[in-house]
Amino acid sequence: HEIRTPMTGIIGMTEALADAELAPAHREMARTVESCARSLLAILDEILDLSRIEAGKFDIDEKPFNVRKVVREVVDVLAFRAREKNLQYGAEFAAEVGPCYRGDANLIRQILVNLAGNALKYTDEGSVTMRVSAVAGGLRFSVTDSGVGISEELQARLFRPFTQGDETARRKYGGAGLGLAISKRLVERMGGEIDVIRERPRGTTFW
Repeated sequence: HEIRTPMTGIIGMTEALADAELAPAHREMARTVESCARSLLAILDEILDLSRIEAGKFDIDEKPFNVRKVVREVVDVLAFRAREKNLQYGAEFAAEVGPCYRGDANLIRQILVNLAGNALKYTDEGSVTMRVSAVAGGLRFSVTDSGVGISEELQARLFRPFTQGDETARRKYGGAGLGLAISKRLVERMGGEIDVIRERPRGTTFW
């Protein structure tokens, strides 16, 4: 909380500054500061989430939820990223998937946003597709993209904190490399498992 409060204040003040009577160049500078502050706040949130999980302070709130509704919410919240890149983007449900399951809908949503958000970030052309199927005792979620793919070496350490691609990818796409580490820990806290498959000729599937 002590870390987030100053950042929230910076974002609020730069928003107000950008809306004031400014020269176009100064307004653009204010927008840039706001964008950087939001990026930093997102990284801080990920670090705080990871710290809470590692400390065992991340509670699981299981209750009935509509899986189709949750997945469609994830599709909707990230749709603008797909439009910006002109990517095909959506979700597919296997016929056996029912309307209602028991679990922590908020954590499932967070994991899917992490996976789909990463897929959209690293895909410059083609498609990103979320799929849901029923398996014994639960559900199987997957996110497949036609993006840059990953090396065998990177695959072996992909779910460690602060892990990203090579230097070129880090410069181009940014981020702190925490989303997958958080997702893995959340999945395991809920009794599931997560892994990645390298697709051919390019792309990945996280499940």
